[in-house]
Amino acid sequence: MKHSLMKTLLVIITHASTASAFMQAVQNINIKIDSAFMLTYDIHNNDEPETTSNIILSEIKDKIGTEHSALFITDLIGSTPYNIAKKAKEHFQKLSNNQATLLTGLNLPILLKLLTYQHLPANELAKKAHAFSGDCITIED
Repeated sequence: MKHSLMKTLLVIITHASTASAFMQAVQNINIKIDSAFMLTYDIHNNDEPETTSNIILSEIKDKIGTEHSALFITDLIGSTPYNIAKKAKEHFQKLSNNQATLLTGLNLPILLKLLTYQHLPANELAKKAHAFSGDCITIED
């Protein structure tokens, strides 16, 4: 089903079970999410980046199309999930006239911030998450 509401698609691509755990945490906190605009993928180290990124892109096209901006989010730069997210973003950019941005370093406070400002375009949403990232880590002696 394709949607006309302009909203950024969040594509969470993380190490195995992490994306699912983030979704479970969001549900446990009772945050309302529009599941049409959030896709999650738990990646294993042996998942091949090109093949997996093509599968992800196909699911994006089937679910909402390419007329929305997309924020591809991963947990760790340089990892297999990162490589898959980067390829999926590049493929999305070739098919879409809309923004696609890659954000690394996902944690639960950042995910909650992304959900709060999901109405922003992908690059603005990523900048907001980046600016917030320092606030979600504290040190207490």
